[in-house]
Amino acid sequence: AFAPSPETPAALYACVCYCHRLQHYVAYVRRQSDHERFIFFNDLPNVVGSRGRRSKAAYATPDQVLPAARTAVTWAEAAKACGTAFLQPRLVLYEDAAHPSVRRALERIAAARADGGG
Repeated sequence: AFAPSPETPAALYACVCYCHRLQHYVAYVRRQSDHERFIFFNDLPNVVGSRGRRSKAAYATPDQVLPAARTAVTWAEAAKACGTAFLQPRLVLYEDAAHPSVRRALERIAAARADGGG
């Protein structure tokens, strides 16, 4: 079983959120090249939330509420956008970079990039 410890803390890797009003999911996934930024994935670019009532978010343009698809944002920006657009976190994934299988995968990714493969 996975049990993070203070010596090897788990890091937030991804957050999948649900917009009840539109019955739609969006996701924030941490960049491998910049661990301080998350890429926003959304296949419906006009997702804004109002929970069925009039709110500032309901009248905002999508670029005022949520980032453009595949935009890299900080976690603070992601959390603020989720609150503004009434997105509910449904699945949160963490990564333990010290785990042997994760460490091997990250080493393979780094090697492939060094060889010009990604």
